[in-house]
Amino acid sequence: MEVYIGLEADASSINTYQSSLVEGLLQTPEYAAAVIRSTWPELPDEEVHRRVTLRTSRQERLLNGPQPPRLWVVLDEAALRRPIGGRDVLNAQLRHLVDTGAQPSVTIQVLPFDVGGHAALGTSFTHLGFPDPDDPEVVYVEVLTGSLYVEKPDEVRQYRDKLDHLRALALNPSASAEMIASLSREQS
Repeated sequence: MEVYIGLEADASSINTYQSSLVEGLLQTPEYAAAVIRSTWPELPDEEVHRRVTLRTSRQERLLNGPQPPRLWVVLDEAALRRPIGGRDVLNAQLRHLVDTGAQPSVTIQVLPFDVGGHAALGTSFTHLGFPDPDDPEVVYVEVLTGSLYVEKPDEVRQYRDKLDHLRALALNPSASAEMIASLSREQS
């Protein structure tokens, strides 16, 4: 994660598709803790707390930094319906998404179930762009035992094309916010 965090800190744009979880940069502390505990149940509480603190500190740049990166997130509907941490945690997470999506540097789109199959089915990934044109774009793919960094221009282009395809299929940001708010009301 250290390499990714460094890349993320330097990025001017972060574009991601998340198929089963809310993007880490948009997670509430309670949701993040529930994700971490689900993924690594053997971790002691102090390590869970350390990881949550790291995740929330990364969000500071996005929400309060002087030049926040442009964050564009496409969330599969499954990520919004999975009750990680229980209904109350999910409901708070959904409300947080609506609020955060209203930030000028953040765009959130929902890829609804009724889209059916699509180009990134079963895969989550993040595309990072940088302000210096000499810095190559990078795609980050997290896997169960580590991570993969894609840097070859042709491969990066394929991921960018997939993101463009997903954005075209997904609800627009306004309709996405309405859907997320509606799902939050269902949880209440």
